[in-house]
Amino acid sequence: MTDKVLKTRELTIRGKPVAKARARYVNTKRGVRTYDPQKDKADVIKLQIVQQMAPFRTEEPLAGAIAVEMTFHTPMPKSFTAAKKRALQGTHNFKRPDVDNYAKMYLDCMNEWIYNDDGQVAELKASKRYSLNPRTEITIRELGVEIEQVT
Repeated sequence: MTDKVLKTRELTIRGKPVAKARARYVNTKRGVRTYDPQKDKADVIKLQIVQQMAPFRTEEPLAGAIAVEMTFHTPMPKSFTAAKKRALQGTHNFKRPDVDNYAKMYLDCMNEWIYNDDGQVAELKASKRYSLNPRTEITIRELGVEIEQVT
């Protein structure tokens, strides 16, 4: 039996992190229609993921259990003074939106590019921090467990 090399992928998505919003509904003559109000924002995130995955384009999406670590570097409110911004740089942000809404958006955007489905995520660590350079840092690593090994 050969040892399988476990893969790790690191991504940095530039710009202000985006939290997943609820789906919206519209009444039409034909009934209720559902739409995603953030489709454009999700497309921008997916584009950055695809660009960063270009060196690995010959590889299939990860198939087994995976662990994901995300750090959302959120901008500070404009009302903060320069001194307060310097003091809070890198500290935890406990204001809205919720960290799980950020995580959901990015997990959904990585479907079919990094892994087959976000249901493969067996471990998830997510944090929000204040930053003068808004971005999202993501590390994805295989855990080495596949369905074939379990059955």
